[in-house]
Amino acid sequence: MRFNRISLVLSAILILGLFLRLYNLGSESIWLDEAISLNISHLDMAKILSEDPNHPSLYYLLLHFWVRFFGTTEFTARFLSVIFGVMALPIMYKIGDLIFDKEVGILSSLLLAISEFHIRYSQETRMYSLMALLTLVSFFFFIRLISERRKLLAIGYIFSSTLLLYTHIY
Repeated sequence: MRFNRISLVLSAILILGLFLRLYNLGSESIWLDEAISLNISHLDMAKILSEDPNHPSLYYLLLHFWVRFFGTTEFTARFLSVIFGVMALPIMYKIGDLIFDKEVGILSSLLLAISEFHIRYSQETRMYSLMALLTLVSFFFFIRLISERRKLLAIGYIFSSTLLLYTHIY
């Protein structure tokens, strides 16, 4: 019974998080930084890898394929970031559960779901929601690695941290 209740609450949080990130997603025009992201995403892959010296290229590569399939309207271009933002919610739950308990996991996931800061960055055609997701994934593997010391967890930590380095310089 407890598992079903937690699953139901977490599902409600995911739906709430998705709704908040989709609300008015395409209502504002593309602004300067988003336009830069879209311009870079239209380059060939070799140019993408060398175009923006301030930001690594993983997000631009993902956006490159995304806009080829779904287009460059305000809604569709920003939807990739929505996906990353919503994917961060269950990872946040898992981290709270690992460090404390399921209730803290639910609360932390809820706080991330309604965080205006996280919602806004999940609605921009920029790399910030991917950075948040990969940071949480990296933390998840690190926390598990400290207690379990298994090779698979070490590989997950190294892989997610490497992807994070290719997402943002911080």
